[in-house]
Amino acid sequence: MRGRTCFRSGWFNRFDVKNQKWRKVDQDLGAVGYLTWSHDSSWVNFDTSLSKEPGYYRLRVSDFKLEKLVDFGKTRLFPGQFGGSAWTGLGPGDVPLFPRDLSTQEIYALDFHLP
Repeated sequence: MRGRTCFRSGWFNRFDVKNQKWRKVDQDLGAVGYLTWSHDSSWVNFDTSLSKEPGYYRLRVSDFKLEKLVDFGKTRLFPGQFGGSAWTGLGPGDVPLFPRDLSTQEIYALDFHLP
């Protein structure tokens, strides 16, 4: 592939050097986080956990084919340290990684007796 790929929150553009034209992804993804290149550099992986349809996607750079790998709709993601979304990335073999929140939000009443 000959060209240049630009990333900005919510959209991706690629400049085709041969045709001297910019190409944009057709789908508006909303807020995009944690961009990660695949090991062979043919895909860009990212999450949209702060958008209306949260998920983990990959975008093939050569033809802008977009695939949703994981739907975060009912998944309790661990919140980021400073709010917002949690970290996402790739493991060996380009396996998507993301932390889940398995904690409970229960309140316990304790009796404390001093002598």
